[in-house]
Amino acid sequence: MASYTYTQLYGTGSIGETISSGVEKVFTFTNPSGSSYFTMETIPSSSGFYEASSPKNFSGSFIVSASMGLVTSSYIASIVVQPGTQSFKFTPAITVTGTTYRLRGTGGYSLEISSTAAVPVNTALPGITGGDTIGSVLTTTNGTWTNSPTSYAYQWKRGATNIGTNANTYTLVTADAGTNITCVVTATNAIGSTNATSGIFVASALYAPYDTGVPFIYSQEGLPFYTGYTAICEPGGYQANEPATLTYQWYRDNILQIGQTGTTYLTTISDQNYFIKVKETATNSQGSIFQFSNEIFVNEQ
Repeated sequence: MASYTYTQLYGTGSIGETISSGVEKVFTFTNPSGSSYFTMETIPSSSGFYEASSPKNFSGSFIVSASMGLVTSSYIASIVVQPGTQSFKFTPAITVTGTTYRLRGTGGYSLEISSTAAVPVNTALPGITGGDTIGSVLTTTNGTWTNSPTSYAYQWKRGATNIGTNANTYTLVTADAGTNITCVVTATNAIGSTNATSGIFVASALYAPYDTGVPFIYSQEGLPFYTGYTAICEPGGYQANEPATLTYQWYRDNILQIGQTGTTYLTTISDQNYFIKVKETATNSQGSIFQFSNEIFVNEQ
């Protein structure tokens, strides 16, 4: 929304007072002797200004000689004015910015009303939401702005380092763990641009995996389990801020079976009448944890 400053160029009246768009202001000024013909004009030519109230937003001794309304050229209206102190009602239009309105008389300008268009001004900072673990997607709001921004740009930051792309979302990566994440939102209108930085979002620090469920082995052939059946491992549950890699080692009666490192195990006659189980290990850059599965007894065919 624009504001307007009016100046009394000669005669009496306030100088440099600012009013808001859409708010009616009554100006009083002295009409110099011999200045009887006035024209209300816009500098530069503008469309969209509208005087809605009767009698065409002029008061006092003003006599309207041309209709007011939607501006289609630089001249809004011509008026005949009696000498002496006069009043003039002016209601700036919200849609008009960067325009000067002048009440011009035969002796020169009597009243000049200029709009002051402004760059966007932030009144509420952008805010970041999302999970704090690696792989989580963060989203920033635009924040709240005055002066009608027409577009927004985004720059994510890890501390002082630029990261991400010009988007209102960002996916956390390993390098973000334990750091401060912010987003600089740039609001732009026809006059210029202004930046506003979000509050700090702290990404969770890296930590070693911890278990949330044990691995489980079973056979598609069902139970009882016989020689020649294949044992299948269903992975256990793990929580970590950095993805964990799972590895496997199979055991026969607590004896490690060399080379058996997959998620399945085909039993042979050597396993007959023994229990089998698997050790599952979860590892990331911060450490590892292992768990043993349940045991299955291998029956004789």
